[in-house]
Order: sequence, then C-alpha cells, then structure tokens
Amino acid sequence: MRKWLQKMCGLRVTRQAQTTAEYAIIVALVAVSSIGVILIFGDRIRDIFRTEEERLGGDETSTQQNIGDSQGAVGGGMLDE
Repeated sequence: MRKWLQKMCGLRVTRQAQTTAEYAIIVALVAVSSIGVILIFGDRIRDIFRTEEERLGGDETSTQQNIGDSQGAVGGGMLDE
C-alpha cells in the first residue's frame, strides 16, 4: 500500500511539472506573438486610437468654443450640435 501511494505521489509530481512547463510555453508563445502583432500593426493601431480620440473628444480649442457658444442655450452642450 505504501509503495502504491509513493508511486501515485511520484506520478502526480511529474504531471504537475509537465503542466507547469506547458503553461510556461503557452505564456511565452502568447508574449512573442503579442510583440509581433504590436511591431507589425503598432502604427496602424496608434492611428486608429488617435483618430477616435480626436473624433470623440475633440481638441481643447473646439471644446472650449462649444462650451462658450452653448452657455446661453437651455440644455446646451456638445450633444446638441
């Protein structure tokens, strides 16, 4: 019985190490592929975010003009335009 338990515990440790190694390989592959995607598409992604930021937020001068223009209006704001 004792030998059987030791044998089972030994197999369990081996499987644990194998699983840990597999997860490490998966994490390394995800990291390398993420770096590759960022290197290939980084400028395009940056441009997309910059365009959306400008579209959603606008620049400071246009935002200040919108606030100044709508102060006299009831319920005025950027959504009324």
